[in-house]
Order: sequence, then structure tokens, then C-alpha cells
Amino acid sequence: KRRDIGDAMSTLKADTIQNTSGGAVTLTKQSAAKGFASIVYSGATPTNNNSVNVSSIAYQAVGQLDVNFTNAFGNTHYAGNVSKRNTVNNDSAETVIRDAAGQVDIRFFENGSTHDDPHEVNFVVHGDLA
Repeated sequence: KRRDIGDAMSTLKADTIQNTSGGAVTLTKQSAAKGFASIVYSGATPTNNNSVNVSSIAYQAVGQLDVNFTNAFGNTHYAGNVSKRNTVNNDSAETVIRDAAGQVDIRFFENGSTHDDPHEVNFVVHGDLA
């Protein structure tokens, strides 16, 4: 029977999608982010407001965060982008250090050399998951 587009709507619902061997699905011809986090500081304590593929955020010292991934990347050749907002001084720099497949270190600086705790942080990461 011939059906015209718009005759019926379909909904696909799934909790987990796996490949035929039971592992992670290989997504092709796409570049969706494999993780992100929206972090707000209350004093020196970072709070994870919203995230995907982030299991925890560890405060190491002033201006130094470790972001741990729920699902590790296949290697350390992934790309991260981070931005921050300060309520006092906007002169800043951010550094993303690919520490391991399961973790990334983020460092924040004010005036180029002094570590600084930001008020708000947004982080996105792209790459192939393990």
C-alpha cells in the first residue's frame, strides 16, 4: 500500500542502543558533541548544573578543575572547548589539557598567569568514544 508522507508518525524510544556485538554504536558522518558541562561556582565549590557524559567534577585548587567522563574516549586525541564568565574581571584565559581518555583537566587564568576561580564555566568535548 502506498503511503504519503504525513499519513503516520512513528516514535522510536530506547534506553540503550548498541552495535550487533553489544558495544558502542559507531556514528558516522556526524560531529555531535560527546560531552558537555555547565558549571557554576559557589565560592570555591563547582556545581554541575547540567551535563552529558560527565560523571564528576573535581576541584583541585584555585583555577584547576578535573572533569571525569562517564564514558571514556577511545584515546587522548579528542578536542575540548571551554569558556568562563567572571563576575569581577573578564581578563582571562582557559586551558584544556587532555589528561587521559577518561578525564580532562581545565585551568583558568587571570591576567595570563594567576590561577582564577570563575563564576560560570561551559565545557564541550568532541571525539571518538571507546
